[in-house]
Amino acid sequence: MAAIKTASSAQVSPQYHTTDAHNNAITLAALDSTGFITIGTPSVFVVLNKQAAFDLITALTNFANTGVLS
Repeated sequence: MAAIKTASSAQVSPQYHTTDAHNNAITLAALDSTGFITIGTPSVFVVLNKQAAFDLITALTNFANTGVLS
């Protein structure tokens, strides 16, 4: 399912979320202007700085293009 950009009254920055066929959901959101983002569920998430997010770009791009995580 495509990630959908949403807004939240509890969050100033836009969020992106997606849900799979089993109703598992994940959200990607900026932590306002701190330079960090979170990815995960409301109860289980990781906080990424800019470098960590950059490090994931290649792997995620390869997976998006080939369907293989390498």
